[in-house]
Amino acid sequence: MAEDLEQGARWRPFLHDLGYCEVKHGHRIELINLCSPEVGNPELPQKIRRTRKKRAANSALVFGTTAALGVVIAGSSWFFSTHFSTPNASIPKATDPTTPATTPITAATSTRDIILANTSVASSIWQQPPQTFPISRPRKLFAGTWRGTIHRVGPQSTWDSQLELNVNETETYLSNFTGGSVSRHGRTLTYKRFYKLGNRTSVQVHATLIVQEENKMATYTTSQISVTGKSRSKTFGRGTLEKVE
Repeated sequence: MAEDLEQGARWRPFLHDLGYCEVKHGHRIELINLCSPEVGNPELPQKIRRTRKKRAANSALVFGTTAALGVVIAGSSWFFSTHFSTPNASIPKATDPTTPATTPITAATSTRDIILANTSVASSIWQQPPQTFPISRPRKLFAGTWRGTIHRVGPQSTWDSQLELNVNETETYLSNFTGGSVSRHGRTLTYKRFYKLGNRTSVQVHATLIVQEENKMATYTTSQISVTGKSRSKTFGRGTLEKVE
């Protein structure tokens, strides 16, 4: 729904991204808050707030551990370089007067250089940004166009009809239905709606799309129950739909 509203310049300034949230069955959904100075609630939901605090605490723990590791590396290097460094070997004087004086040989790396190098390594460890992992979006199992023949049974007759069902990218909207709610549970996409016609008639609509293992075929069922006083009528439909690429 947020993707649809984003197309209009009037609504775009009022959409605020809250990030991802884990819901039932481990599914992750992206949340968008719709609010303006006149309507809506700008406060961050408690669950989102707790999740962000937990992530911040984990990042602080990683940073502290990395800093401590850097101190240990620097201290160990200084200790070993100070107590176990090999003194420079003495060079005997030349006995041949024609032989030029030998230049004293010094260690390639001094203790001071080792300490500075280890300090630089530790600093680079401390300054390393926390590792981030890409957020994987749920696989789009239902999104797309489904076509097939539906056999329907009404109160007085039966008939077959061709159905083209379009499911949007967020898998929250079915083209053949208005209003109601859409939910996903595993391989089943469920649509439900309850409304009234006038003052006496209540209508309940229910539809399911169950995707088969190969992800190309699905079983579609639909029912509509109308109740007026003590009178009750039901229309039922069932068929197999194929996903159109």
